[in-house]
Amino acid sequence: MRYGTGLAACAVLIQAAACLAQQPVWQPTLAEARAAAAETGVPVLIHFTGLNCIHCTIMDREVFSDPVVQRSLRSNVAAVLVNRDLDAAVAAKFGIDRVPADVILYPDGQRDQHVGRKGRDQYLEILSRAGQRRQTPPRRPANSEARPLPRDQQRLVQTEAASGSEIAREESGTAELVVEPAVNSDDPGMGGYCPVTLRLKDTLQAGRPEFSAVYQGVMYRFSSRENHRKFLESPAKYAPQNLGCDAVILTKEHRAVPGDARLRLWFDGQLYLFSSDKSRQEFRSRPLPYTRMRSAVRVEDIQRTRMQ
Repeated sequence: MRYGTGLAACAVLIQAAACLAQQPVWQPTLAEARAAAAETGVPVLIHFTGLNCIHCTIMDREVFSDPVVQRSLRSNVAAVLVNRDLDAAVAAKFGIDRVPADVILYPDGQRDQHVGRKGRDQYLEILSRAGQRRQTPPRRPANSEARPLPRDQQRLVQTEAASGSEIAREESGTAELVVEPAVNSDDPGMGGYCPVTLRLKDTLQAGRPEFSAVYQGVMYRFSSRENHRKFLESPAKYAPQNLGCDAVILTKEHRAVPGDARLRLWFDGQLYLFSSDKSRQEFRSRPLPYTRMRSAVRVEDIQRTRMQ
């Protein structure tokens, strides 16, 4: 009996470890990091980097690539990357004038700031101390169905050819989806391929115009009503990073060049598209420097040239 109980306990631990490993190390945006922290009771960690920052590159290579550091980031904080040179308003808000720098926002409203390059062990100590100040998140009411929509869903508009353009409402009527027109509805994101099918099956399948949604100014198409629904529930999970632009060109040349869904890579659970195989191989060889740019691109900056 004890032997069987021990095996069951081991199975639970292994399953928990596997789930943790599948969680992203970095939240896509500061807003989503705050939301994740509020849900789990952990502090928010904002790691500020910058363009041409040698010490930032060293931390990428020696600290953030370490599996132990990655596990600690997942379990102790809700972490997000911010580029000081590209997100100047956020950097100014927290008084960041040197990078690398880390700001930790605790659930009780207090905060810590650490400036300068940190080694692996030093950074792990910072994360451990932050994790010790987590708080138990407030319990949701039993009738939690009547809750506001997540922030990313509030930026979506649903378009159905059969019913025309409508502003979607949550069944409870407590929130309204804000219409955000696509910059170019004739040029769908990902070349018109369904992002949900790509994530779930790693297969390129053309989306249908009657199943469309706009997220962050980009219109995506879906191969079925079910995939359309899944995207609306969690758009950040399926949409490519950098609005689908080539992360290597964005980082090196500061140009927003659309990537091609046929030239893709997955990193830290997120989808990246590239405009050439050269860019894809460059990203594959050292991905961390190019994941810093995920919040820098604006949809109006995207160059309307796509691979044929």
